[in-house]
Amino acid sequence: MKNDYKAMDKEMVIMRENGHTYRHIGDKFGLSHERVRQRINKCKRIEAGENKWEKLRELVQDYNDFLNISFEELDLTIRAHNACRHHGLTTIRKLIETKDKEFMRIPNFGDKALRSIRNEISALAEKLGFRGVGG
Repeated sequence: MKNDYKAMDKEMVIMRENGHTYRHIGDKFGLSHERVRQRINKCKRIEAGENKWEKLRELVQDYNDFLNISFEELDLTIRAHNACRHHGLTTIRKLIETKDKEFMRIPNFGDKALRSIRNEISALAEKLGFRGVGG
């Protein structure tokens, strides 16, 4: 029978919040204390990410709001992030309006960074309910 990992992870998080040690939780579930710590932290990261999207959805009421979102909300590579920041491309609007040729003129900026930006804009737009943006 397959383990119900989500229920088990949820129970581990609750136990930890109630003051149980990683070792105690691990003994109950047959896991090492390190593996328990990793799974609890993963649950917390997932929850934090979901909260981030909920807050963004509340702020973004229309397409204009979407265009004014900071590029910091995108999960860009370090190189793409630094290049955008350095060249003043700080909003989704500026990133969308910048032509591919202009991006390619930025030092150390290549196809991979450009694809990263376009894909992240598309993913963010889709999560917020705007289709056909950024690709």
